[in-house]
Amino acid sequence: MYSARSPDSARSDSARSEEIPVPASVAVLKGVDRDDSGSASGIYQAMQQIGGSVGLAILVSIAVGHGQSAALEGAAGFAALAFVLTAVALFGQAAHRREVGVSAGG
Repeated sequence: MYSARSPDSARSDSARSEEIPVPASVAVLKGVDRDDSGSASGIYQAMQQIGGSVGLAILVSIAVGHGQSAALEGAAGFAALAFVLTAVALFGQAAHRREVGVSAGG
């Protein structure tokens, strides 16, 4: 039987879900001193867990109180907000690097 799925779409969802956090963690932890890297990594991981839990709790509360369509609209809003905040953080980091004269490679 013919399948329209590409080789990338055949990968598991868990494999795809790991594609964003790895580059994000590298970007977040890049400027941290070696002595503080363990603490910074732990704080980063904790904030990911807390953010996911709080976000899910908010979406479930919206779904229970206002219905599934409202929860989907809320999820879209959270995704847009996350995208904007990430873009602002990355552009701010790039601007800071330009100001201090640090090359993109290190």
